[in-house]
Amino acid sequence: MDWLIVSGFAVTIAVNIITIFASWKNIIKKFSLNRNWQDSKEYLPIFINLLEDLKTLHYVSFITVTLIKPFALIKNIEFQLSQEMILKKKVSSLLHKDIFIF
Repeated sequence: MDWLIVSGFAVTIAVNIITIFASWKNIIKKFSLNRNWQDSKEYLPIFINLLEDLKTLHYVSFITVTLIKPFALIKNIEFQLSQEMILKKKVSSLLHKDIFIF
């Protein structure tokens, strides 16, 4: 069930990219509307908020992957055990058939 881990990574990466583009688009729009670079001090909190958002998203994605990974590993182990049990049943049924044939 590695697809669960991969999908978790894909979702977090997509959210990060969308947030980055939305934030930067907003900042660029504000800079282009206000061409006076003297007022750039007012944009400093916007940059700081952007960095804080990225840090928060990093933590959220890390926690999400950390929570998803054990479940995916458990599902993978359960799948392997079920496959092993199916194989054992097939082998034992074949052995019983061979015994009855002879």
